[in-house]
Amino acid sequence: MRKAGPGRYNDPDALLRGMRSLLRPGAAPLSLRSTTILVALIALAPSLATAHTYTAISDAALANRAAMVVRGRIVEQRPLERSGMVFTESTVEVIESIKGDARPLVRVLTAGGAIGDGYLVVATASPDLTIGDEALLFLGAETDGGHRIVEGRLGAFRVSGRGAAAIARRD
Repeated sequence: MRKAGPGRYNDPDALLRGMRSLLRPGAAPLSLRSTTILVALIALAPSLATAHTYTAISDAALANRAAMVVRGRIVEQRPLERSGMVFTESTVEVIESIKGDARPLVRVLTAGGAIGDGYLVVATASPDLTIGDEALLFLGAETDGGHRIVEGRLGAFRVSGRGAAAIARRD
């Protein structure tokens, strides 16, 4: 491998060949430095890449799983911390109740949010609700009288336009 400076390599193919040789049966034992680098790479891997996999669900199945379906506007939000986890409680002003018996205002709990001095938790499987947004929400009941969005991001649609021109889209 050609060095491009102290400890840096400019030939990625040579680096990969070197890594592969470390993993071959019968290869020479790893040096302390190589072991440390390998362990660090393995330890960092989960924090460097995150992903979620969703199974497609029909709108009918989503509606069947929901206790309530509402079209509403997010009018207020507040952060919550429960059992060491961070949530955002959004107050939704109901414009239209499509399924279930919705009150004029419903509380919706989503994972993630900002608490304290700059402490932010991002939950990629949870929808991003913003004050002022209009949304179509498929909701399940919580034990405290609030609601959660059924199937995470899949159960929230952002509404744009008015009347017959209104369109609901998932983020």
